[in-house]
Amino acid sequence: MNQNTGKMIQSFLNPKGIKKLIALTLIFGLLMGSNLLVYTMGGTKLAYVHGFYIPIIISGIIFSVPGGLITAFFASLLSGPIMPFDVALEIAQPSQSWMLRSLFFFLVGGLSGIGAKIVKAYLQDLENRLITDSVTQLLNSRGLIEEWHHNFIPKQGINPSLVILRIHELSSIEAILNPDEMDQLFNDVARVLKNVAKDLGVIATLEAGTFALLLHESKKVKEIIAKCRHELGNVFTINDIPVFVNIFYGIAKIHNMKESIIAFLHRGRIAADKAIRNNFEIASFEVEDETQLLRNAKIIHDLSTAISSTELELFYQPQIKLETGRVEKLEALVRWQHPELGMISPSEFIPLAEGTLLINPFTKWLLEQTLCQLAFWLEKGLDLRLSINFSMKNFHDSTIFDLIHKTLQKYKIPAQKLEIEVTETAFSANLQQVADVLHTVREMGVLVAIDDFGTGQASLHYLLKLPIDVIKIDQVFTRNMLKNSGAEAIVRSAILLGHELNLEVVAEGVQSEVELRKLKDLKCDYGQGFYLAEPMSANLVSPWLLKRE
Repeated sequence: MNQNTGKMIQSFLNPKGIKKLIALTLIFGLLMGSNLLVYTMGGTKLAYVHGFYIPIIISGIIFSVPGGLITAFFASLLSGPIMPFDVALEIAQPSQSWMLRSLFFFLVGGLSGIGAKIVKAYLQDLENRLITDSVTQLLNSRGLIEEWHHNFIPKQGINPSLVILRIHELSSIEAILNPDEMDQLFNDVARVLKNVAKDLGVIATLEAGTFALLLHESKKVKEIIAKCRHELGNVFTINDIPVFVNIFYGIAKIHNMKESIIAFLHRGRIAADKAIRNNFEIASFEVEDETQLLRNAKIIHDLSTAISSTELELFYQPQIKLETGRVEKLEALVRWQHPELGMISPSEFIPLAEGTLLINPFTKWLLEQTLCQLAFWLEKGLDLRLSINFSMKNFHDSTIFDLIHKTLQKYKIPAQKLEIEVTETAFSANLQQVADVLHTVREMGVLVAIDDFGTGQASLHYLLKLPIDVIKIDQVFTRNMLKNSGAEAIVRSAILLGHELNLEVVAEGVQSEVELRKLKDLKCDYGQGFYLAEPMSANLVSPWLLKRE
């Protein structure tokens, strides 16, 4: 039974207002009509008397047991002693005949009322199941939509607002709690929200760990969120287990009451996701958020085509050995000239690819293209090492190690000619997991470089724990070292630390002769930046390298 059919049946079984008056008029008309039919057709001797069952049953269905019995009473009077057995012969009914018929009328009226009551209860339960969450007993998305149509849209002069509350990292909480304990957590949150909101709005559970507050007035939003943060806190005790819970809030203001509530829920979710992404406890929806979301969706959709076509292009930026001025290494950089969106930076599309399975075909394409090019340069007698940027998400697929090994063998490239760069920020998540991955890479003979050194939140402990060959000082420090003593101290310390640990040190973002001289004075091993050489396509790198040689 779909929702519309259920509503139609409910409307028939439980008429209200004018519909109830119409139902009473119909029942009265059927009684009078049945009475007239029996009399006109000659009395109760014929089967027309059974027509009284129709208004009795209808009355029992609509007005339950009392309605069925009352209608049965009137039907008994109308078809009782005053109704002749034979009108033409003016023969009265035997008393036992109309009394027995009256008994049947009352029985049918009562049973129809009882049956209707059971059906109404079932339909009410079904409706409740359709509009409420089975765990928290709050309204669900469908129930919230109905609430919007019935109690918000008809009201004048209100300025409603929507708040989405989202519990972050449910999977880590599920690792601690069993399903029943998770339900208890959601119920605890729901209970607090009901106490906080009370008459200020409507609360709903959209999905596990996501709640919605539909408030009557926008001016109450900050007050309600402040109360929620205070009352909910971050620690819940479930069966004597303290559980830390991060709750983020997304706000979507409702400016146009004619818009669909579904659109507001969508915007609220976007705002909550923005809060999580930026690690802000509270975030509001802005128009540009949806624009960015649509752009991201298009990028992900089109990336698969870009990988299999010629839209993705590799550029190579030389890394200069500062002591000799020779080019010993190149870093491969991906560029995407999208036919509609223009140039898309890898810093934009690679994080999006990491959240999908596209990261695997992209990595395969990257290895194939770069190592094929490196093989060409090695055949030309250019002794080069090639550096490729990898995300830790690349290594979630264990077949990546076999892919690296097979591609190196395919092009007959020594493993030490390949250098894999990973960002420092990757180490803050799971140092042991990163260590296991990089040890496997090193066992293959491939070198490991730490990109953006100095910008991460990880402890320097990883320098001892991880198999590292190269550290790359982030360009923000290189560009500021001449005018900021703190930046200079970081560059100097990184170079000294790298050399003490027998690591190569590369300074990124070299943009001037003065910066180059400073790096030479600090004994930095390699420099990379626009002053030394801009990223070039493969067909330009070869003559450039040969010319320098």
